[in-house]
Amino acid sequence: MKLEEISTLWAKDANIDQSAMISAAANVPKLHAKYYQILIDERLLLIKLRQHQEALELILEGFFAKTLTQAELSQHGLVYGDKKVLRQDMAKHIGVHPKMVEIITKIAVQTEKVKYIEDILKQVHSMNYTIKNIIDMKKFEAGM
Repeated sequence: MKLEEISTLWAKDANIDQSAMISAAANVPKLHAKYYQILIDERLLLIKLRQHQEALELILEGFFAKTLTQAELSQHGLVYGDKKVLRQDMAKHIGVHPKMVEIITKIAVQTEKVKYIEDILKQVHSMNYTIKNIIDMKKFEAGM
């Protein structure tokens, strides 16, 4: 799910209908279940991305050490160059390889998405208190 889609969903779900407090309070568990499922799905995707990063690191390490076979090179779309990479510089070369930059960027975006959903869940948890405060304020304004 894209961050924009989650944001749009939350913008809709975050509104509390002050004329229907009972239904708003009853809707909190549904919201929790909805966003918790989204969180689980996004965390699983983050785990897969991290696993992909680890596998890519191994492939690139073999590439820069020039230990991959021709079949492995063609499988991953890599071609050996003339330049030799020293062991001490290998991490730098792996970190700036376009495939690694791409996966690191995806992981960063996914991490921010997971944090955003966690923040949404914190807001869902506090909705019952917000609803109670609105009810108390309405009672106060009514002189009760």
